[in-house]
Amino acid sequence: MKLSEIISDSFKYPGSNPEHLNTNRKRWLIFGLLMFTTLVVIPVIFVAGYALRVTRKTVQGDSKMPEYNEWTTMFLDGLKVIVTTIVYYFIPTILVILGAGQFYLMAYVYGVLNLSLINWLPLIIGVLLFIPAIMFYLMALSNMAYHNRLGAAFNMGEIIQRIKTVGYGRFILWWVATMIVSAIFASAGALIEMGSSIVGFFVVPILINSFITLFQARSMGLIYSEGIDTDNTQVNDTSIVSE
Repeated sequence: MKLSEIISDSFKYPGSNPEHLNTNRKRWLIFGLLMFTTLVVIPVIFVAGYALRVTRKTVQGDSKMPEYNEWTTMFLDGLKVIVTTIVYYFIPTILVILGAGQFYLMAYVYGVLNLSLINWLPLIIGVLLFIPAIMFYLMALSNMAYHNRLGAAFNMGEIIQRIKTVGYGRFILWWVATMIVSAIFASAGALIEMGSSIVGFFVVPILINSFITLFQARSMGLIYSEGIDTDNTQVNDTSIVSE
């Protein structure tokens, strides 16, 4: 698929997929309501588990949003996603917190703004580490969805091979495009909340945030599938030559 087709397919997936229009819309609404309840900890786990299920079904070639069943499995999948998220973002987050904390202490507590590079290094390194962390994290989740194993999220050799198979340039362009679309919708959600906090309280999680999550999960599955398809094609080509 062209990158534009991946983004377009992922964009249409929740609410305007012509193949499963009514089914996907109903399941999108249910997912949005599930996200609306994420002020409670446990539903967050189910949201993460369902998003991983979307990626898994996408890799398997299904364009219909998955059913809401096997809740125990969904819960366990959500736990896997949370563990993966903590591992991938732990170091960048700690560095950013240390850097920001140091800046706050210097500027607001001691009243000194020290522009020395060494004082900014933790914050700069943390921010820079977030970029590759996010990129590997997305492919790690796809790899975990494909193998249905937590360990697959940390198989860096296979994850790098998937990215290499897709193409580094193509993968980066896909990541940038996916993040831009997500940022546009996130900004729209912020504007809605600024316009009316009451409307935003309901609309943003139910429609905006749920859309972004489903869009990203679908997009992740589609780009990961390309790595699998290309690998299989190469294997088949090698077998034919051998014969």
